[in-house]
Amino acid sequence: MIFDSATQPERLVVMFGLKGENGQTVMVLVELDVHKDRTFVNLVTSVYGNKPAWFLDQITNGKLRYQDKKQKPRVGEPTQAAIAPGCSKQRLWS
Repeated sequence: MIFDSATQPERLVVMFGLKGENGQTVMVLVELDVHKDRTFVNLVTSVYGNKPAWFLDQITNGKLRYQDKKQKPRVGEPTQAAIAPGCSKQRLWS
């Protein structure tokens, strides 16, 4: 699912079907069309987990921009992410 940010109008919040170590759903904050070194990029500004209630509140508040209708929502469902060989969890999050 993709949401409009409630606090930063130029940013989107993307929910992934992944869980962090504490069981929270992983979300990525993205700023679109940022001018960087003579080109435009989509900039990931933050990655962290949030509780399923947060996502449901965003839907209730009209912030849902896109939902894949073919795929069942995974808010609150346990999922594991694959980590590439040689890449530690510490390296991913630091």
